[in-house]
Amino acid sequence: GDEEKVETALYGMWQTDCYVPPPVVDGKVPLNERGNWDLWTSAHLPAGAVHMEHPRSGEVARQLGIQHAPAFTQFDFTRAGAIPRFEGIVVAKVHERMLLEALSQDQEVQQDQQEAKREARALNLWKMLNSSLLARRRVDQQFAGVYGRSAQDSPSGEGLGGG
Repeated sequence: GDEEKVETALYGMWQTDCYVPPPVVDGKVPLNERGNWDLWTSAHLPAGAVHMEHPRSGEVARQLGIQHAPAFTQFDFTRAGAIPRFEGIVVAKVHERMLLEALSQDQEVQQDQQEAKREARALNLWKMLNSSLLARRRVDQQFAGVYGRSAQDSPSGEGLGGG
């Protein structure tokens, strides 16, 4: 019974140190083997980098030619399994101001494009309404005698400038 109990470490001493991500070098964010950056917590952000969470930040950075990494933040668990979730990008801090200005301009352009689409849709709806009313008027005028009433008696004949 006087056996000495030997404890076995279930981890290596290297696993007890806090993770320090590799820093940004020459304005380039380090990438993992999948071409993105694992950003589980803010402590995983490389020194000299910033996390930009704007939904269009990756596209705008790509348009400007700024090197960046999609920020992998967590898994979403669904019936299909674990789906990786990417939220924004990790980019060198030296590019942050330029990217924020470009995002602001991009947002203005997006709003202008959406407004132009709404205006075009409204104009098309008015054109469709107008052509429908004119077609109804023509049909009423053409077939007014067939149904024993005049074009003026029909509801579509009133208020269309048709005399």
